[in-house]
Amino acid sequence: MSLDLVFTYLISPAFFHGALITLLITVCSLFFGALVGLVIALLQKTRWRAAQGATLAYLWLFRGTPVLFQIIFVYNVLPSFGIRLSAVVCAVLALSLNEGAYMAEIIRSGLQAIRKGQRTAALALGMFPMDVMRHVVI
Repeated sequence: MSLDLVFTYLISPAFFHGALITLLITVCSLFFGALVGLVIALLQKTRWRAAQGATLAYLWLFRGTPVLFQIIFVYNVLPSFGIRLSAVVCAVLALSLNEGAYMAEIIRSGLQAIRKGQRTAALALGMFPMDVMRHVVI
């Protein structure tokens, strides 16, 4: 294989289009995965047992199954429920849910890294618990 042939392939429109679609899927999945991870991490910190159980099941499912299986599952199973999405949207959805599970663990560990004394000090200053979470912890 000559170097000229490789260079011609790399500047071809099909290669460029595929690279742009891959970049689009990656950026969208990371953005939505971070949002899902933040919500899941905050739900893990609630006192509501049903939310904690749901987040535990979500984390167990999406961290315990291969991401390729999740993509194929979303692409093949959702149409049987009448939900028809394009291949790119299915990929973003599956990758976002997978990334959200891992991001939730990262954010949860970051939330637990805040010492109890900082929360107590904020409460002693007269902050409400939601203000402590918003201004001190997050």
